[in-house]
Amino acid sequence: MEQYIRKSEVKAEIESYISNYKEILAKIDRNNTYWVDSVSMIEAKIDALQHLLIFIDTLEVKEIH
Repeated sequence: MEQYIRKSEVKAEIESYISNYKEILAKIDRNNTYWVDSVSMIEAKIDALQHLLIFIDTLEVKEIH
């Protein structure tokens, strides 16, 4: 049996992750070299999630009744 999820719900969940990561970045002191790797990792995650959102926008959505 096929199961479907709403595209808008997936996008909202991904956007929530992006928002949370941005909040974490806002709290990190970027001048502290201790956090350099963490900042880079979080920025990479945000970038990947944003690319995922772009990909999801290219998917065709069909109405299911």
